[in-house]
Amino acid sequence: MTVRVARLEDLEQVSKVHVQCFPNSFSTQLGSKLLMRFYYEYMKVNPELFLVAEEDEIVGFCMGYYCGNNQFTKNFVKNNWFRIGLQFIRLAITGNPLFYEKLGKIFKKSQGFAVVDEEVEAISPDQKGDLLSVCVLDAYRGAGVAQKLIEAYEEQILQAGKQICLLTVDPKNARAVRFYERNGYRVLKKAPTATGYAKRLK
Repeated sequence: MTVRVARLEDLEQVSKVHVQCFPNSFSTQLGSKLLMRFYYEYMKVNPELFLVAEEDEIVGFCMGYYCGNNQFTKNFVKNNWFRIGLQFIRLAITGNPLFYEKLGKIFKKSQGFAVVDEEVEAISPDQKGDLLSVCVLDAYRGAGVAQKLIEAYEEQILQAGKQICLLTVDPKNARAVRFYERNGYRVLKKAPTATGYAKRLK
C-alpha cells in the first residue's frame, strides 16, 4: 500500500472512489466529470494536501486545505458555472430529492456552531489546516488505509508549519467519530448536524 500526493491523471479514479463511498451525497449527483473538475480546483490550490492510497489502483484518498487559502470553491463555480447550471436544471426536472434538500439548506438560516474549546478556536487561521475528506473503498476498510492517509496528511500539515488540524463530521457517523477520537481529535465546536474537531500537532 502506497500513500502519495495525487496527480492529475488520478482524478478519474478519485471521482469513482468518491461515487462509491458517497452515493447519496449531493456532490455525487453532479456527475463524475464535475467531480473531477471539483477536485482539480483543490489540487491546484494545495496539491500537497491531496493524497491517495494506491494498491494497483487507487483505493482511497484524503484532501483538505490550509485555512485562509480556500478559494477553490469559488474557482470551481467560476470555471464551471455553465456545467453546474445544466446539472442543477437536470436535477430539478428529474425531482432529485438531494437537490431539493441542498436547495433548502442554502435558503435556510444557518444554526451555527457553539464553540466548546475557546483556546483552540482563538488560534489564528494561519496556524490551521482543514481535513475535508477521508474516503476509502468498502473492501479496504479496516485494513489501515484511512490510518495511513490521515497520518500522511497530518505530516504535510506539520511540514507547512501549522499547529492545528481541523475536521468536521456528522455526529451520527459513529465509525468516523471513533476513528478521529482514537487519533487524538477533540471536540472544538458543535452544531445540530455537525461536530467540529481539532488536534494539536505541535
